[in-house]
Amino acid sequence: MQYARQYSDFERRKARIAGISVDSTQRNAAMVEKLVLPFPLLSDPDGAVIQRYDVWDGEAKIAVPAIAVIDRSATVSYLYKGHDFADRPGDEAVFEALDSAFQAQGTPPDETRLRVTAAEARRPETERRAVDLDFLVPYYRGAYSVTVVMKGRLAALGSGYREGVRDVSRYQEMVQAYSKALQKTVEMKKDEKHECR
Repeated sequence: MQYARQYSDFERRKARIAGISVDSTQRNAAMVEKLVLPFPLLSDPDGAVIQRYDVWDGEAKIAVPAIAVIDRSATVSYLYKGHDFADRPGDEAVFEALDSAFQAQGTPPDETRLRVTAAEARRPETERRAVDLDFLVPYYRGAYSVTVVMKGRLAALGSGYREGVRDVSRYQEMVQAYSKALQKTVEMKKDEKHECR
């Protein structure tokens, strides 16, 4: 996530970041651990909070990819709705929105506490835990989703990008093959645990 790399810019503005998704708390915790995110991912499985901000895809039952700046009075001062998860606003737009929100309400108090500092987020690789197989299943689903978006965007650019579309199609096939093999491994592990009981 690009905002994890720029976390110090948010710290300087005394802004807090949080991600919200329909995923379970366990899956979000695993994602924070895997990506070493310096901010929390909050779980909203029924979309109750997401719907309040008008970024709910009722058909897919997921959040529309969006970036919101919410001031201390809980007012949305900036909202960017993406067409897909790769559609994000430029950094300048987000930082301008933050600066405007703070100017409108005054500087936030110095005692604002951050959950994790940028320095703490930069833990050495050796301190990170191994990834569970159960986490890799949604990871490959996500990787496949990336290929769908890339393929669609390349196809929309026209016939000059046919080779790129073919390359992405081959990558999709590889991701699907890995995903199926991984799913079988997860099922075998579950069967082994069940037989041991």
